[in-house]
Amino acid sequence: MQWTPEAYLDEVVPPPRATPSDWIVGRDGDRWRLANINGDDDPPERNPDPYRLTVAEDEVVAFCAYEDHGIHEVLVDAEGKVTSDRALPVGTHYAVPGDMDTLAETIEEFGKQFAENVGADIVEVAIYSWSDPVPHRLVVEGGAARFVAINQPVGRA
Repeated sequence: MQWTPEAYLDEVVPPPRATPSDWIVGRDGDRWRLANINGDDDPPERNPDPYRLTVAEDEVVAFCAYEDHGIHEVLVDAEGKVTSDRALPVGTHYAVPGDMDTLAETIEEFGKQFAENVGADIVEVAIYSWSDPVPHRLVVEGGAARFVAINQPVGRA
């Protein structure tokens, strides 16, 4: 499982990182700088980004967990029914690799859209999951910062 700040989830998502704390890339005064929306670790003077998150001690940032379930070959028939020679994992997102125009939230929705736009065919489908937002508080101890998950509901932005 890997993590990305919820604020960075958009049409183009930076590569997730192993932990929420791995997004911390520097410090500016009393605020800690996270990698920018492109996933770059460059300091702002080298790569200015008005959307970069900065966080003070005790502030909360919502992160979403990402899990890659792999790429699977499926058969989509003319009616959009999807079959495979093996059980498919359940995810929250399904798409032809590299083609976000095929993105669907269920395998059934993926099949129907694919059949309508392409027709019956054997196709690869990337299956992955994003969690609901999980709030994390920035904790600073001994001059080092890290994120700690907290039990506090966070709404979607």
